[in-house]
Amino acid sequence: MESFVAVRGLESSDASPVLSWYADAGAARPWQVNSPVGEDWTGDVAVRGETIVAATADFDGGSRVHVMRAEPGAEPVEVWRIDQGRVSAVSLSPDGETMAVAVDVGTVRLAEQIHLVRIDEPGACPSIVPMRPSTSHVFSMTLCSADRLMLARVGTARGPQHREVAGYTVSGALSGPTPLLQDHVPGVFQILGAALSPDGTRLAAAHSDDEGATFCVSLVSVGTGARRLLLKREHRLADPAWADLAFDRAGERLLVGYGQLGWVSVVDAEFGSLLDEDEGTWVRAAWG
Repeated sequence: MESFVAVRGLESSDASPVLSWYADAGAARPWQVNSPVGEDWTGDVAVRGETIVAATADFDGGSRVHVMRAEPGAEPVEVWRIDQGRVSAVSLSPDGETMAVAVDVGTVRLAEQIHLVRIDEPGACPSIVPMRPSTSHVFSMTLCSADRLMLARVGTARGPQHREVAGYTVSGALSGPTPLLQDHVPGVFQILGAALSPDGTRLAAAHSDDEGATFCVSLVSVGTGARRLLLKREHRLADPAWADLAFDRAGERLLVGYGQLGWVSVVDAEFGSLLDEDEGTWVRAAWG
């Protein structure tokens, strides 16, 4: 089974989150990477091949994005920073050469922006048009190719708490959106996380159902909108506010981070556990 990276932290924020790289799913002792001095891992992480991208928040209201090799002893290298604002999501292109970074910028009135950053050109980050409305917040993102982007966000034209997943075309600006999934449709009470398959044909969505009483993971056809349930369990009081999903390179399995970290097959809905649930914690992860 492939390697994976996980960032785990406390909901109470009483301790700094920990970033761990597991050489394979059966690895008993992961390689752990400390965040740079004066910064904390936020949980926003992406992996392509041997490249790991992870975001931090500093103690002065700014954010940093770091790149490191997926190998023991590798140190994070800062490739991009924002002095006032928080990174809310990161994603790597399939070739691992470009990353998309969603940022809430500003100090008083936040505005969401998406940036494209070349891994081999630190500091070169052309900004794509700000999201609208300005209260929008991106909580999941997939950079499918150099010109295709999936965003899951809260705060839309339908209301500040409304959540949607949509596809966009990138060509110096964002065009679209093409709606893929909305809150409050049959079987979906509230969207908690999303990811697009490597071939761009399937959307994985973590969401609540039954008026918030259950946690679910569904697979949605981008072409037809047909939805298939992969996982469903009762909601627990200690469950975090957001879920994390990530496809493996073959598009056959999903990482599911929601307190517990596990995987689910998109073929037959088989489920396996990777990291045991720890009450009061959140976990974000990505396949290697």
